[in-house]
Amino acid sequence: MKKQNISFTEVLKNNIYILKICFKECPWHIAYFILMNIVSEIVMFFEWVFGIKYVLESVEYNYPLSRPITFLCIMLAVHTVNALLSGFCWHNIWQKAQPRMQKAIKTILYEKARTLDLECYDNPQYYDKYVLTINEANNLINRATQLLQRIITSVVNIVLYGGFYLYEDKISVLFVISSFALTYIFSILLNKVDFSRRMDCNPIERRREYIHRVHYLADYAKELRLNPEYTDVLNRSFSDANNELEAINRKYSSKKFGLEFLKTYVSDEFIIQVLFLIYLVYRAAVMKAISYSDVVVLFNSARRLKSSLKSIAELFPYAQETSLYVDKMNEFLAYKPNITGGNENIPNNEHTINLSDVGFSYTGDNYVLNDIDLEIKPNDKIAIVGYNGAGKTTLVKLLMRLYDTTKGTISLDGKNISEYRLSEYRNLFGTAFQDFRIFACSLRENVTLSISETDDTEIINALDHAGMKRKLSALKDGLDTQLTTEFSEDGVNLSGGEAQKTVIARAFYQKSPIIILDEPSAALDPISEYELNNLIMEEGQSRTIIFISHRLSTTRNADKIIMLENGRIIESGSHFQLLEQNGKYAEMWAAQAGQYK
Repeated sequence: MKKQNISFTEVLKNNIYILKICFKECPWHIAYFILMNIVSEIVMFFEWVFGIKYVLESVEYNYPLSRPITFLCIMLAVHTVNALLSGFCWHNIWQKAQPRMQKAIKTILYEKARTLDLECYDNPQYYDKYVLTINEANNLINRATQLLQRIITSVVNIVLYGGFYLYEDKISVLFVISSFALTYIFSILLNKVDFSRRMDCNPIERRREYIHRVHYLADYAKELRLNPEYTDVLNRSFSDANNELEAINRKYSSKKFGLEFLKTYVSDEFIIQVLFLIYLVYRAAVMKAISYSDVVVLFNSARRLKSSLKSIAELFPYAQETSLYVDKMNEFLAYKPNITGGNENIPNNEHTINLSDVGFSYTGDNYVLNDIDLEIKPNDKIAIVGYNGAGKTTLVKLLMRLYDTTKGTISLDGKNISEYRLSEYRNLFGTAFQDFRIFACSLRENVTLSISETDDTEIINALDHAGMKRKLSALKDGLDTQLTTEFSEDGVNLSGGEAQKTVIARAFYQKSPIIILDEPSAALDPISEYELNNLIMEEGQSRTIIFISHRLSTTRNADKIIMLENGRIIESGSHFQLLEQNGKYAEMWAAQAGQYK
């Protein structure tokens, strides 16, 4: 974010990079876009220069009335055809091309987002950069195509109007060049200030956007209505964010005001509309060197040439600002994941996982897990229990290589898991996390999470084994039922328990040899929990199942129970073995079982 003075070569390269994406996706659209802009500027030149000059000279030198009328009719016909072609270009070509180009660049970003390490979401600075990049994707396409348009129109106008000035009055060019030089300098300075302000505002605006989402998303509706006082907390945070934004704007306001004044008045209005006009009147009235028709045409043409030179003056700062955003995107795209796979294929056999002296820290200082030694054999049913913050979810994230261990090793069938191809290794696991998400799509798509051809029988079986048989039969559209009402008025909002069962069905449908269930019955009543536990054990007979649970009724049928406390395994064994030890697990069991005695 500190790097603002970038070279011309880098600016050019970054802008060409975006334009290449546009051209690759829509080559004919871009070509037609360029052609129409050139034609439009040529037509405008003849209309505003030769058209006005011809008409005024007809009056000044008493030409027959038929001559200007004929000329005007011709120009009207040409202008009409040009307007029709331009409108056709905009509505039938360009409006269709823009979504395609935006899709192309967003696809690149989405593909990269899929490869990000999970730790990137824990890094506020990187996450800010990620959000900025995604939000600016459409703007980058718009900025790049606007830059192309401005280059075309500016270059064409400079060639046409510049040639006209050199032919009619060479000294006039000096006034425009002076305006050009000053505008160029002040535009660069102003764009730097604007970019710095935007970078300062970005994290605060993201906080404001979060508060905005909380007020309108259904996820928070119940909590806000049942706890209306929390709205005061949000409003205070929103007010604080606004105050911070006001302070940032005040910080930059005086600089922006001064630069805007110098750029707009001194370099534009004073030089052209005051000094240049005095010069033209002197040339016509005193020196008799040009006609009054030439005064009008030269002065009006100065506006067009000034506008083109001004646009040229602002091209580099504009391209530089675009380049700065492209730099952010390139930094995002250049991120090298720390978690990468090896070249080994997963062997086609039952798998044993070993954890040896495993430790993990999010920050590099305080270890969330430490001294973890564990063997997971084929078809084991293992429960990981412990109080909040014990490290249960972190442990399974290490198993799936969402994070890599800080120390120690995890091996699969005797080889370090980092030696296997990452996608193949992760495909070993079917997962249902506690903080699961139901997507705004059909029930079928929510289970398969795929666009590949699917077998409805397998989807129904997965839902049955997750306890969704009765719910499925009650849905009018069956597997085609749209979940959530975000995009469909006929959509269905599942209850917490039904949503949890749907996510468990995902894990069953994947046919993965290892299933990880994070609090699989947290949203269920005791009867549903009992039924689900039986279904999971029945479905998972030939699979390894790892439970994470606070509710120990889920764990009593496990082959092995791992009790975590402060990131360490303090007890291990079957349900009855741990009860006999009369340790932490027994204490936890007694506390929960006592509620039902």
